[in-house]
Amino acid sequence: MIPYPILSPRLLLIGGAILVILIGLWAWGEKREDDGRAEVQAAWDDERATLISAAADAQAKHRAVEQEFARMAQEATHAQAKERQRNARAVADIAGDRDRLRIQLEAYAAGDGGAPGDPGLASSERAAKLGRALDEALSAHAACIGTAADLAADVRALRSAWPK
Repeated sequence: MIPYPILSPRLLLIGGAILVILIGLWAWGEKREDDGRAEVQAAWDDERATLISAAADAQAKHRAVEQEFARMAQEATHAQAKERQRNARAVADIAGDRDRLRIQLEAYAAGDGGAPGDPGLASSERAAKLGRALDEALSAHAACIGTAADLAADVRALRSAWPK
């Protein structure tokens, strides 16, 4: 019978040792791979926690800025309402003054505005005084128109610059 060198105890022992070494290397590689995965996962988790914390901080800052803008807008709206009320009162006062002045000018133009001892106040004098009063009124009106145009331009600039 021919002895099989493959089945010799020495070769079987060497083959078994190689097999044990290969299995050990495979297990060691798997453990290192698992350890590497755990390290990478831990690093990713730390980075993700940092990013989530930074995002939460940014959101809190954004909310604070938003609330500040809302407060400022509310204050501006409130101040604007007060200003409009003051303007409405001023317009009503001016309308009352205008009506009183109109009545006085009509009386003066009719000749009722002269001094009691001077019933014959010349109509040219009355016309000159009325002309000066009209000139002052038109000058004041022109100044108001200029101021209104400037204010309208300021409002347009403010609206175009206001955050949307």
